[in-house]
Amino acid sequence: MAIESASGIFIFPIFQPPLFCIFSALHLHFSKFRKNPTFGTMEKQENNQTDQAREIKKELQRFAYAVSHDLQGPLRIVNGYVKIAQRQLADSDNEELKEYIGMAVEGVKQMEAYLADLLAYSRVMHTEIEPKTIKLSNLIEVVKYGLREEIETSEALINLEGIPETIEGSKDLIKQLFFHLIGNAIKFRKEGKKPVISISGTQYDGGWSFEISDNGIGIPENSFDRIFELFQQLHPKDKYPGNGVGLAICKKIVEMHGGTIGVRSGDGSTIFFTLPG
Repeated sequence: MAIESASGIFIFPIFQPPLFCIFSALHLHFSKFRKNPTFGTMEKQENNQTDQAREIKKELQRFAYAVSHDLQGPLRIVNGYVKIAQRQLADSDNEELKEYIGMAVEGVKQMEAYLADLLAYSRVMHTEIEPKTIKLSNLIEVVKYGLREEIETSEALINLEGIPETIEGSKDLIKQLFFHLIGNAIKFRKEGKKPVISISGTQYDGGWSFEISDNGIGIPENSFDRIFELFQQLHPKDKYPGNGVGLAICKKIVEMHGGTIGVRSGDGSTIFFTLPG
């Protein structure tokens, strides 16, 4: 969407995450490529499509890391020059130009946040799973300490019920998983209501099923799948800050451990997922 100024200059505000647009285009391109029937037999075609999909996934992972990592330096340079221009225009009477520079500063700030989040997502994708025995209650205490400011400010109450003493997995990734899920339960609380968060576990053959429930604002049913996609937001950023990356990271971590993740919502929301025992 372009906005034409009185002086004839076209401004392109960043309303959509630019990296999300890039990945959408790549996904569409590769999807068409995969569906192209260029192989002889069905079996050979399926094998080639599997190899192709695996290679495309690796390429996208490398691309995500390169974009998020390598563009940070040039973006810092752009940010520096834009802020210099903003300071030099501080005493100017050209309000229109000052407004445009302000939009540029905000756009750079937004891009920096997207790159940082994409880099975090890429690092998860590049992490090699080395399963270790994790004392879950200790890990949750570490997560709570990391969220202590949010917990104190919101007066959140966190209850544990039936969680296992230990689970198997990557300690760093499982810590990120609980950090994002508990953090979201605090952030998306109802106005004027203290968050009440319940973390429960149920053992099944081969692992554990977990539920993290809250009394927050809930999630529309038609958005259940969407919330686990990268750069997807359901609420205004001015009220609920963030770029829609946390749950995408959670989904990736759970799948990397061989589990599944989902959501249901009514009076609040419940994220449920499985992990190996």
